[in-house]
Amino acid sequence: MSWQSGLGSTMKTHDLARALNTLARSLREGANAELAAVTIQPVADIPPTLSLGANAPAALALLVRLAAYSKDEWRSLINELELDVPVKATDSVRDIIGRLFKHLNDHKDIQQKLIERASKPQANVSPELMKALSILMSK
Repeated sequence: MSWQSGLGSTMKTHDLARALNTLARSLREGANAELAAVTIQPVADIPPTLSLGANAPAALALLVRLAAYSKDEWRSLINELELDVPVKATDSVRDIIGRLFKHLNDHKDIQQKLIERASKPQANVSPELMKALSILMSK
């Protein structure tokens, strides 16, 4: 029996990494018990735990406002922050935002740098855009 037998044949490394992160979070949040005593339920049996917090409405409103910025403003921000986020001429603002958020979510170190840089004025970047992103990044 292969180690992959329990995994879907279409699972990719990033999918497995997300699943392992979910498992790690579940183990950390539970009681510190002997491993033999731990039972793991299938994902389908575990209700999703989503905690948006008290700032969720404000964050959502902020996300809506972010969609009003132009592609050029987003491109300037990405270039100024020297992020490895491709921006194609055919991309919509929503595509750019989605790709940028995914990149930031995958690179936690960049999130902290973004929060720090938001307090400093940038020449080619809208200060409102920079501040909005830093607010979304802080918890």
